[in-house]
Amino acid sequence: MWAYRLDINYQYEAGGRTYEGHRVSFSAWDPQHSLNLFNGWTAARYPAGTAVSVHFDPADPALSVIESGVRISAWMAMLLGIILIRLGARFKYQASSGEPPSAPARQPTVEEAKMLALSGDLIAAIKAYRKATGAGLKEAKDHLEAFLAETKSK
Repeated sequence: MWAYRLDINYQYEAGGRTYEGHRVSFSAWDPQHSLNLFNGWTAARYPAGTAVSVHFDPADPALSVIESGVRISAWMAMLLGIILIRLGARFKYQASSGEPPSAPARQPTVEEAKMLALSGDLIAAIKAYRKATGAGLKEAKDHLEAFLAETKSK
C-alpha cells in the first residue's frame, strides 16, 4: 500500500487581498495526512505551476479549496458511519431482547458421546465422538459399539 503526503500551495486574490491556500478539497481525511490513499492521484492532477480555479468562502476568503463538491472520501466516511450505527443498533437490540450473544459451539467430550450411546442414541453418540476425537465414521461406530458390548457384559 502506497501513501503520499500531499503538499499543495496556491495563491489567489479576493477583495483586493492576496491569500495562500493549501487545501485541495473539504474531505473526510486531511489532504496532508500521509495515510490518505488518494494523495497520489491528487498530486498527479496538479503538477507544479498548474493554474487552478480557487473556490473560497465569501464571508471568510481565507477558507479555500481548488476542488468543490463531495469527494469519495466523504462518501466512504459516511458509509463507515452507517455501518457502525447499524452494528450498534443490532447489538443494542440483541442486548435489550435478552438474547445472549452467540458463543462458539462447545466441543463434546468422549464421555458425553459414551453417555449418549448408553442412552440409546447411537447416531448422536457417533457424531459427538467424531467431533471430540476427529475420528472417521467407521472408527467412531466401532469404538462406541465395542464400548456398549463391554458395558453390557459387565
